[in-house]
Amino acid sequence: MGDNREPPSGFGRLLQISGMAFKIGSSLLAHSTANLLKGSRGIAPDVWLKNATRMIETLAELKGGAMKVGQMLSLQEGLFPPEVIEVLGVLQKDIEPLPFEKIEPVLRAVHPEYEKLLSIEHNAIAAASIGQVHRGKLLSGEEIVIKLQYPGVAKAIHSDFRALKTLLSPFLGLFTEIELEPIWEEIRRQLTRETDYELEVKYQREFYERGKADKRDGIVPEPLEQFCGNGVIVSRYLPSIQGKNLIRERPSALRDLWGENLFKIIMRQALQHGVL
Repeated sequence: MGDNREPPSGFGRLLQISGMAFKIGSSLLAHSTANLLKGSRGIAPDVWLKNATRMIETLAELKGGAMKVGQMLSLQEGLFPPEVIEVLGVLQKDIEPLPFEKIEPVLRAVHPEYEKLLSIEHNAIAAASIGQVHRGKLLSGEEIVIKLQYPGVAKAIHSDFRALKTLLSPFLGLFTEIELEPIWEEIRRQLTRETDYELEVKYQREFYERGKADKRDGIVPEPLEQFCGNGVIVSRYLPSIQGKNLIRERPSALRDLWGENLFKIIMRQALQHGVL
């Protein structure tokens, strides 16, 4: 979904978020006024869907914190009508990665002469709201994966959050009577963690060592800390299959077994190790 244009930064992001909020607000106000004149109440489902589509188009283009906020909101049960949740679910799918020349500066900032350390494929194998992943090789020939954070994401993420919280809170109040402040606070904490690649490498190392000692805790790619840095995570390549392909392509008995094992891993991490 979306496109691979570089997301806007600074004031441009605020303008797009404000423009999105203005369009949604104007649409809902016009519909409510028309209903009032007709003597009816409520907002028609097609109006909610139209405005949910407006939201995902803007958030997908902005990527970064704005898109991440949309993803997290879409996971909150009871916050939106089911038809809106279905539309917002698009934000959970893969998005178009940035062209390599737009994200290469992140790698070069950490390793000015990275070509002397590793090679990297220019086409990303996966992209999400905060960054994208490329395959590569060390000079030894060992296969690796390189996770690169979108330029400027860490700097813009808190301003994105503040703008979206201010502009969207009144609209969310139309959907639900749920107390919104705890939800916003959890989203804020999660955004901070998502952009902290140093912390992510630390946790990845812990999970890797745990899985190495006991395969029941799952197998996690080993991070190569000597190649990691600000906005860059380098790990050993570990063959895998995407969950959506697993569901489509494998027998139900095998899918059930994997689901059971995944549940056991999650419970063991939470109850035995105190982490998720």
